[in-house]
Amino acid sequence: MGEVPVLVYGAKKLSQSGVILTYLAERSGKFLPRGEAERLEALRWIIFDNQKLNGSLAPYRYLYRLAKPKGDPAVLAFLRGRADNALGILDKRLTGRRYLLGAEPTIADFSLVGYLYYPPEEFGFDMAAEYENIGAWLERIKALPGWAHPYDLMPGYPLPQ
Repeated sequence: MGEVPVLVYGAKKLSQSGVILTYLAERSGKFLPRGEAERLEALRWIIFDNQKLNGSLAPYRYLYRLAKPKGDPAVLAFLRGRADNALGILDKRLTGRRYLLGAEPTIADFSLVGYLYYPPEEFGFDMAAEYENIGAWLERIKALPGWAHPYDLMPGYPLPQ
């Protein structure tokens, strides 16, 4: 499909982060949603992430921080508005919850955090500070065994200013 991420496992090649997360959770038995209702709710949030949250934050971050020249201000404002709307929905969902679907983390949580750990200077705003429930949730995810910052997983990052 000409896209990333891609997981190659033996002869199997998978693309799309939601498919990869589902496959890995099913193989490992970890972070799976429990039952049909929770599985469908996780899928709903994974699609929300791809379409609304990281679907806005990823191009915003690229145009704000990486593109030369920087993105058009009108486009940045549009993407920021979409991102703020999605962040508001996520923040509201996390009110009174430890994780997106309840007391335990699932693949839905891991899908949504994809762009949320990058430093505020890469976005021009501090998501964790502006959205209290998201900030607390990110700390809970960060405290999970095996967590690593995205830059620790990508040689050559962060990029120089």
